[in-house]
Amino acid sequence: MFHGKGGITDPIIKGYLGEQSSLMLFRFVAVDAETNRDARGMIRWSRAKNVSLETVGRAGDYFDLERRCIKKQVLHLVFDKRAFGTLSVLFMVFMLPVLATFATSRAILTFNSSGRWFLLGQHSAKTLFEGSSEEFDSEQCAQPKLGDVAKTKFTQSDAASLCKLWPGPKTTAYIEKTVHEQRFTGGWLLLFFGLFSFRCWRGSGKANAALKVHQQLSTSSKQEKSMSQELQG
Repeated sequence: MFHGKGGITDPIIKGYLGEQSSLMLFRFVAVDAETNRDARGMIRWSRAKNVSLETVGRAGDYFDLERRCIKKQVLHLVFDKRAFGTLSVLFMVFMLPVLATFATSRAILTFNSSGRWFLLGQHSAKTLFEGSSEEFDSEQCAQPKLGDVAKTKFTQSDAASLCKLWPGPKTTAYIEKTVHEQRFTGGWLLLFFGLFSFRCWRGSGKANAALKVHQQLSTSSKQEKSMSQELQG
C-alpha cells in the first residue's frame, strides 16, 4: 500500500494518477469536469468564447456543463443576486442582538404581568426596547414611592417586584444560571444565523458570477455574428 522513496515506478499507473491529480486541481480552480477530455474541451471553449473558467466555476450549478450556457434568464439571476444578498445582510442584522447576550453579565427577562423586557443585575435593572431610560437600582427601593420610577420606564408594580428580589443569594444564583443559559443559546443562534448568512452570501456570489458569464457569452455571440456578416458581405 505504501511506497518508499522511489515512488510509483509503473508508467501507466503513474500517468493515470498524474492525470487524476491534474483533473482534481482543475475542478478546484475551474469547473467540475468529469474527465480530462471534458476539461480540455472546457479550456478550448473558454478560449473561443473569451470566458473566464474561474468565473464559470463560481457560477456553480447556474452553469449547464453539457450545454455550456447559463440555465436561468437574466431577470432571474438579478432577482437571485439581490434576494440572497438581502437575506445575507438580514441574517447578519439578526446576529447583532444575539452578540449582545455575550456582552452583558445580566439576565434578559420579561415581566409576565406587563410583558416588559428588561436586564436584571445583582443590584440594578434596566428596561429593553423602551428607548432612553435610566437604571433602576436597589437603593431606590428604600426611597418614597420607589424613587423616580417614571424615568426608568418600569411601572410601580414592576419596581415593587424587583425590590423583592434584592438582595438575595437565590437571585444571584438565578442570574448566573440564566446568563449561562442565554449565552449557550446565543452561541447556537450565532452559528445558525452565521451559517445561513454565509450560504446566502455564496448564493448571491454565484448569481453574480452567472450574470458575468451570461454577459461574456452574449458579447462573444455578438462578435461571432458580426464577423460572420462581414465574411458574407
